[in-house]
Amino acid sequence: MIIITVYGLDQFVVGRLSRELSANLADMFETTEDNFAFIASDAMVFHKGVEQTSWDTYINVKAPKKYAIIEDIVAHFLLEQFSYYSISVTVDFEYTDEAHLHQKINKEYPRFITDENIVNVEDEYDDEEDVEAPGADDLYDGDIFQDFNKNNK
Repeated sequence: MIIITVYGLDQFVVGRLSRELSANLADMFETTEDNFAFIASDAMVFHKGVEQTSWDTYINVKAPKKYAIIEDIVAHFLLEQFSYYSISVTVDFEYTDEAHLHQKINKEYPRFITDENIVNVEDEYDDEEDVEAPGADDLYDGDIFQDFNKNNK
């Protein structure tokens, strides 16, 4: 499993890049796209109290040790691709021993949600035909404290 965590870039941009870059990365790593996960961090990057989103982007690539030999190729590719979305980009590699990776993949379901297998649930009625209680748009202009005021005199 190769996990690419991105800090300092909008999560929707990271989602788009995940879609656009996965095939090329799979070729570089000589593996399949199913071995990649992109994580768009909810954290923001700051420098001296000033938020740096889309100015400074930090990418952490966590991969098995066997991929260390292609680090320069992958770093160059990521730096180039992310530079279209950020002024400055830093890539950091972290290598792991595959013996320490543990997963439980449920074989009864697809490994990942894709455009082809996503379930779209349609509403029972159109938004334009919202079902509301009768008189829901009527404003009450009476004294809502009438009973309260009688009891407190």
